Amino acid sequence: MTSSGKFVVIGASESNNGDVSGNHGQHDFWVVKLAPDPLLVSEFDANLLKLYPNPVTRTLNIEAMERIERIVIFDLLGQKLLERSPNMLKTEIDMEHLAVGTYIIQLVSNNSSDSFKIIKH
Repeated sequence: MTSSGKFVVIGASESNNGDVSGNHGQHDFWVVKLAPDPLLVSEFDANLLKLYPNPVTRTLNIEAMERIERIVIFDLLGQKLLERSPNMLKTEIDMEHLAVGTYIIQLVSNNSSDSFKIIKH
């Protein structure tokens, strides 16, 4: 993840069966920079949402003025580690089983979607 909130993905291929366009020899490499879609639904209002404590050691508390329909936690490689559908205004997420590090939590409501960085101690 870059400091501007974008992701850089690097990949390689040794394919020569036509699945990869523009094969240039034994090894082909790609570097792709991904950014959030600017046309996504509106963001949560910062005054209407609380995530605490951050850094978290055991339980992350989430409170919102709008029902949270889906919570997804990703590691910094983009792997989905947890997904819940609480459909509530307030919920708790057990973070104790996660390793110490930085995670991205995505919160989705009926009209809003946003992602936040959470640090696990």
